[in-house]
Amino acid sequence: MQCSLALPFSASPTERAARWLLRSEIQEASGGFARFRCRDTGSDAAVSTEITAYAVSALLWLYRTTGDCDCLSAASRAGAFLASRAWDKQSGCFLYELPERGASARAYFFDTGIVARAFLALWRTCGDPAHLELARSAAGSMTSHFPNGRGFHAILEVPTRRPADPNGRWSQSPGCYQLKAALAWRELSEQDDHPGHGSTFARTLQFALDDAAVFPLREPQRERMMDRLHAYCYYLEGLLGAARDPGAAGALARGIDRAAALFAQLSPDVERCDVSAQLLRLRVFAAALGIARMNESAAQAEAARISQYQIADTDPRSDGGFCFGRKGDEFLPHINPATTIFCLQALEFWRRYREGTFDPDWRALV
Repeated sequence: MQCSLALPFSASPTERAARWLLRSEIQEASGGFARFRCRDTGSDAAVSTEITAYAVSALLWLYRTTGDCDCLSAASRAGAFLASRAWDKQSGCFLYELPERGASARAYFFDTGIVARAFLALWRTCGDPAHLELARSAAGSMTSHFPNGRGFHAILEVPTRRPADPNGRWSQSPGCYQLKAALAWRELSEQDDHPGHGSTFARTLQFALDDAAVFPLREPQRERMMDRLHAYCYYLEGLLGAARDPGAAGALARGIDRAAALFAQLSPDVERCDVSAQLLRLRVFAAALGIARMNESAAQAEAARISQYQIADTDPRSDGGFCFGRKGDEFLPHINPATTIFCLQALEFWRRYREGTFDPDWRALV
């Protein structure tokens, strides 16, 4: 087993991205991951529960892929942070970020689902029943605290669990994108003999299918529409958990074409690198599952577009990470762990698909 990721500067894009997650200090001593790093200032944003959970799942996927025990160690430290620092016992919620002294705290439905899936990945990898219980606690919080009638509130104030007022941003309001978080229930339904998990996922699926028709168009500003397209791709990723259903499969095939067309309209002005990565991952899954034919030219173009955002730098705090995006011709200074994770998975999935070795297990999708 390889126990070091001391790779040369000429390593593959996937290896360099993995090295950035491990060596850049974007993971703080607490085990949590900062939301992003700004290259202009060299400073990091606050530690994020969502980004830390994404990192757990990604590092465990890398561990299973490479056997590198550094990935397992980093994932375990991140999981320990989520269990000890992000869980608020009083409210029974996972916090969005650790609040500064005197500041109010919040819990997000979406982030909680990503946390639940991270603990499920830890449990499948390490076999510790405490991780399974934490996953159940997160999923139970989603079920008990966030319902708003037909769907689920996006944000709760902590510790009161009072719904936060939406401000018009997609992340502040319920929407089809919440289906990706609901994959936690889908995963638990296969583990636990609990009919509620499957039925709750099915209810969220129906809400998402209904909402998706108008979701991308609710934002008139082009820059924010690109952000909303990113969230729409979350919805498409959530459909993978129901890919055997003909209705969901058809919605996924149509949704990929719709997202690609909207991206082409917006990208001359503003572009998010992670949207290209999400589209490429979705294309690979849809083709491997027989849902849609692979558009080879579009996939190759997306892989090339993704690659141009990977940073080459002698500074290990930057090298291998992926830039968040650009406005016009100007690349943004932010290096984002989630963007890096989506991009390294997209490039690796695409490589395996072309080699004929890709396994379309939706649980591997971070």
